[in-house]
Amino acid sequence: MPRNRKEIPQGYYEPFPSTLRGLLSQKNMSQQEIANRLGISRQTVSAYCDGTAYPSVKLLIKMSNSLETSSDYLLGISNVPSRNEDIQIASKTTGLSGKAIETLQAVKDNSAPEIINGLLESKEFIRIICRKD
Repeated sequence: MPRNRKEIPQGYYEPFPSTLRGLLSQKNMSQQEIANRLGISRQTVSAYCDGTAYPSVKLLIKMSNSLETSSDYLLGISNVPSRNEDIQIASKTTGLSGKAIETLQAVKDNSAPEIINGLLESKEFIRIICRKD
């Protein structure tokens, strides 16, 4: 049964609890489900989600594997959830999101790279993007 909280814990909006809550929501995963996967109690997961406790490094690694994300993303060090280092580097280099990089990787075997290269190399594209209204 959920508890009725009078005030929000001090760490509630810190990167780790915020990201953890977001990932659980995005993956439609309950606190009980992740607790079962990690071999911990639902109450412990709740404490992680509200920022009143933090996992050990060993548990953080297990959590990131279970949620299919990087520990850097969970900790708020990176804004790219992918564990793939190539995607992380490409995102950091280009400023594109991890999802955008993954999409580019997915279409690289057809004519999309030629189209995208043509677009990005076009002076007209640069003029439109850099235009100030």
